[in-house]
Amino acid sequence: MELLQGGGETKFLQKIAKELAAFAKYCASKGWHRKATAIRREILRDYAPNDPEVRKALGYRFTGDRWIDEGFQSPPDSAKPKTRRRIEKRWLKLCAKLHDEHKRYALLLQKRGELTRVRFHFDKALRFGPNDKEIARLQKLARFEDFFGTPLEVATLKRLRGIAQVLKVVKETEFQVDPLPESQDNGIVKRVLGAAGVPYRAYKSKHFRIFGDLDPETLQEGLRNAERAYHMMRWILLGYGGFPTKAAVGYDFAIFKNKRDWAALVRAGVRNPSYRKFILTQTTSCDVGTGASRVWAAHRTEPEGVFDTIARKVGTTMAGLKSQALDEGLGHAVVGLLFGKTLSYTVGRRNPKGTRAGGRKRPPIKPDLETWKDLVTELAWKKMGISPEKLTLMKVVDMGDEERVKAWSLTLYFLRRNPGLLLALDIHRFRRYRDVRKPTEVKLAFTKLTKGKNLHQVQEDWRRYLTDPDRLAVHEGDLWNPLHPLSPPLVQRLEEWNRWRLKNDWIFLPWADLCRPETKEILSEKVGLGIIQRGGPPEEIGPKTKRFLSLGTSFYWNVMVFSLKGSPRSWLAQSLAFPGYRDDLCNQKSGFLPVYARKKWAAIEHPLNPQGNAGRITTPNRFWKEIPRSIPLANCGPWLRTRIRASKGREKAKRIGYPIALHHFGPFPKGFLQPECSVQTSSGKTIEGFLLKPSKESLDHRFFAEGMLSFIPYDPLPPNTEIIVRWSFIPFKGATPFFMTRSFKTR
Repeated sequence: MELLQGGGETKFLQKIAKELAAFAKYCASKGWHRKATAIRREILRDYAPNDPEVRKALGYRFTGDRWIDEGFQSPPDSAKPKTRRRIEKRWLKLCAKLHDEHKRYALLLQKRGELTRVRFHFDKALRFGPNDKEIARLQKLARFEDFFGTPLEVATLKRLRGIAQVLKVVKETEFQVDPLPESQDNGIVKRVLGAAGVPYRAYKSKHFRIFGDLDPETLQEGLRNAERAYHMMRWILLGYGGFPTKAAVGYDFAIFKNKRDWAALVRAGVRNPSYRKFILTQTTSCDVGTGASRVWAAHRTEPEGVFDTIARKVGTTMAGLKSQALDEGLGHAVVGLLFGKTLSYTVGRRNPKGTRAGGRKRPPIKPDLETWKDLVTELAWKKMGISPEKLTLMKVVDMGDEERVKAWSLTLYFLRRNPGLLLALDIHRFRRYRDVRKPTEVKLAFTKLTKGKNLHQVQEDWRRYLTDPDRLAVHEGDLWNPLHPLSPPLVQRLEEWNRWRLKNDWIFLPWADLCRPETKEILSEKVGLGIIQRGGPPEEIGPKTKRFLSLGTSFYWNVMVFSLKGSPRSWLAQSLAFPGYRDDLCNQKSGFLPVYARKKWAAIEHPLNPQGNAGRITTPNRFWKEIPRSIPLANCGPWLRTRIRASKGREKAKRIGYPIALHHFGPFPKGFLQPECSVQTSSGKTIEGFLLKPSKESLDHRFFAEGMLSFIPYDPLPPNTEIIVRWSFIPFKGATPFFMTRSFKTR
């Protein structure tokens, strides 16, 4: 209690500052200068603003009655991974101690009724111990897994987690790239270069085409990077209306190592003489042609330049920003997210003016985004740099090094926190604000477009995000491993599933440990797993069985339960064999998937009424490759084995035909009236089987799902044969019959 008397808080903060300063000195002595700098800045901001030792370590000099910035530049890190791990262990011990001290002090203040500083100490306690449930309850904080924070912090952490997951998956996905048939050639490329006899190669992917004279590996990898940028930005901008995310689909790229060939394209496709002269003398890339013949033509000599150009163009086209400065920053952000560095721009900078070192040139910064982050953090810490309202009005030709880095950092922050803010700051995209030319008008327009948000406060949030190593930053550094890491085999399966979804042009689905208690209980009880495996209750019904049966179909149809044995690829193939699980895997819902793993079992939850936009789809379909002919009957529930073997001549059946399904996503119909399904080969031979429709009596999610019809062939499908499926049903009473015909080919 003595800390609460006679300047007690000042002494308390000085004590914490001393411990942090000692640890920062230890980090610097071991070569981890970036961590030492972050801790020292935290000391100046929150504990001891005038600590002489910390000030000097950050490059300040005391003159007269104030500290003067000498232009501090953190030395490069030299600590090896083993050393960093050892430092992190010591840091975690210190964090636990500081968490306890801040929490104890906050509770003392709260008990005494001195509430003005309680929030600060609770926040610092959570900064050092982010999963304290008691503080979360007292502060009424939101929760995401074992992280507690404000709604803004939780929403930001979700986006950070999702971006980290989608990046990892898209980088590891080998998107299909094929040679482009001559009949699908781009009009202007064929007319200008083909007619002149200039040799070039052409390839296509799912959404893009590329033409050029570079080696095949570079052109093909360039297309794969276009697909990666597309799927990454598609997830990042999902749910924020106003971005033309489909504008990049179908884009053509013409990238030539020979500058003469690129110049020929520009001369043929750019009609304005003055603009054409500017392109040929001042740049190396531009849009050429119009309509179906439009192509992004660029002169590049190295693979990195090709990858940068393509990824940057896809990302900026999907955002469609009108502000030149924001568009430039977004391009760097997209390339930085995909490659960890910007591939086509090197920054040189000057020391801040007003210091003894002011005006002297520093060596150029290599295109390493960690170094860029150091620079922009320094600007944010010192509250320097151009303001957002001035930046959005700036043209690219007027941008210096610091403006480019600020544009990169600000757009990246908006992508991570809320892309809608980036949309609002790009005011010239709105017709009523196209004539705005003053920064004050930008601020007023931003406030109106965001329904009251202050642009100055948004910039302060950006500064805090960069300079405050709070509990959110603790998670950002290691987003792939939450506080309670998920089972690696489960993560591998989720990644494999998402790679398959991306190849089918479906949205990426992130995941988190958010399953309901009932789902976790299912995996911990043999009775619950038995019901899942059987697709219904066992012969003997005890108290535990009644407990699980009381959950009903509304629960079981919402949970996909599977074993973690085998490889992720075999798991995906086995899951796709079951129509109900296939319904989950193909679902077009967005948001985080609740997942959970225990020992050798795992579960994925799906909401009963996903607001998907895929309408109805059939599976399998012509886009699937290598469709199996059959599945083992032993993998099905006892009820299905009994039904199959009850059919005449199939008493000893061991396999059934590959199930066929019709999935209805979005708001589900209450039922299907008069459903029918006829399956034939292309030669007219009928495939015998039976139709399953949603039944409240079945708990077997492998074959039942809300809004799904499935056809089970009695026998394996014929090999290497085209199968034609005809569906018909009445969605609801009084509606006209619905018909759908689809086909696919077996192995």
